[in-house]
Amino acid sequence: MKKCAALKLAAPAALSLLLFCVSSYRTLSQTSDTEAGTLKIYCEQNNLQAPEITRADSLYARANILLQNGRNDEGYSKMDLAVFYYRLALSKRELKQTRKRYDEMQKRLNEDQKNLAAYNQVLKEMKEKEGQ
Repeated sequence: MKKCAALKLAAPAALSLLLFCVSSYRTLSQTSDTEAGTLKIYCEQNNLQAPEITRADSLYARANILLQNGRNDEGYSKMDLAVFYYRLALSKRELKQTRKRYDEMQKRLNEDQKNLAAYNQVLKEMKEKEGQ
């Protein structure tokens, strides 16, 4: 008896969740469209070039054609993939810049450590002279 009551309560909840997901699909998909467009513009304005951006541009163009032809599922899927490739290109660029900064900082650290060793040697010599 309790199972039946639980099922009666669960069914409307499951139905409302399903309807929420279906109604949100278009909104979420349009968000991908907006995001892809924004990322594309950003890459163009910053004159970024990478194989991932070329791939993303191709997917973005294909997605727009599919969406215009009413093939929404395929179009939004391509749009999501374009967003992924734009993000991948930007992430790789950021990684490269971060590695470069890290290498520069590591070089400066090594120079500072050499200077510190030289200063410590001078200090040691001065203390030895003072002790004589």
